[in-house]
Amino acid sequence: MKVRSPTQESLLLWAPSVILAFAVLIPLATLAVELTSGEEAMTGVTTVLLAPDVWRLLAGSVALATAVTIFASVLGVPLGVLLGRTDVGGRGWLLAVHAFPIFVPPFLVALGWFHIVGANGYLGTPFTARLFFGPVGVVAVLGLTFAPIMTSLTALALQNVDPSLEDAGRVVAGPLRVIVRILLPTAWPAVALGQLLVFALALSELGVPMFLRVRTYPASVFARLGGIDYAPGEAVALTLPLLAVTLGLLALERRPVGARTFAVLGLRRRKRTPFRRGRWKVPLTLACASITMLSLAPVLALAIRAGPAGLAEMPVWIRSSLWNSMRAAALAATAITALGLTGAWAFARGRAGGRLLDATLMLGFLIPGAVLGVGRCGRRREQRLLGRPHKLPCI
Repeated sequence: MKVRSPTQESLLLWAPSVILAFAVLIPLATLAVELTSGEEAMTGVTTVLLAPDVWRLLAGSVALATAVTIFASVLGVPLGVLLGRTDVGGRGWLLAVHAFPIFVPPFLVALGWFHIVGANGYLGTPFTARLFFGPVGVVAVLGLTFAPIMTSLTALALQNVDPSLEDAGRVVAGPLRVIVRILLPTAWPAVALGQLLVFALALSELGVPMFLRVRTYPASVFARLGGIDYAPGEAVALTLPLLAVTLGLLALERRPVGARTFAVLGLRRRKRTPFRRGRWKVPLTLACASITMLSLAPVLALAIRAGPAGLAEMPVWIRSSLWNSMRAAALAATAITALGLTGAWAFARGRAGGRLLDATLMLGFLIPGAVLGVGRCGRRREQRLLGRPHKLPCI
């Protein structure tokens, strides 16, 4: 769409700004009001934030998300290089299969791995079960689930690097040196963005840690909103450290990631000659296929566990839930795409408010959903509706 007048441009910027204000900024403002609503509220916030267990749990959650990011990067970046720029066999198919977990809820992936390495799983032993139900299992499941993000972004960036840079490097250096010294540094913005996305998704994940019996900070906030540990006032107080982590991620995206240019990507599209691996082609193809099978293993385990009878009854159990989920996802994807395109256009064109709009979009993604949930419901309103007293126990 071509913007033809200042009025159209203003409308294009103000419409998503109003939507984002209701979705992100107003819940955060509600949190600020709740936290400063009186001396009792301030005392409760101080009591919660001075508890050592709060900060230990937050540090453990950040460390867990960092470990997931490292594992996903170690697995995904080399695989993205191999599938994006080398001559391994079946690159397109392998990349498509490897990306499958992106479209599956992480909880289902964890459930599939439970049927593989759990105590009664196909390959399970008491030792594998002990590892699975703990931090190691959380890192492994989330790392394997989010590794396709790193793989896809790395492969996409490497396939769109300015060919002149690659051609110049091939004249004086071998394939490995060209990849390490030219292509990967050039693709760094995409890799760093993928790491930021993986960290944010791992930090805000609730289902997998709860299933694997690992306490995490966002789960504690969620438990204060609806469960036996119901304490909306404490939930509001617990959101402050999460907000601090979110603002740190936003600053990281603005500086090291946002400061790097994407100008070298996609300048001239043409067919590129893949790096030939010679005698290493077959071993590398087998290695890529093995890693790809890790993406399918939990889904196959669930299908085998269900059996023909279970699969035949699946339409009865699903009924309208699949259509409802797809409809909600389609509406959300359409709204997100429209907001993202508008923010990207305003930011790229240097329009007034473009940076603020882009930062608000990134803030809405990075901040855990539990924090926005606390802001939307409000502590006093929930107390009035449910008639439950506010408590301030330690985590």
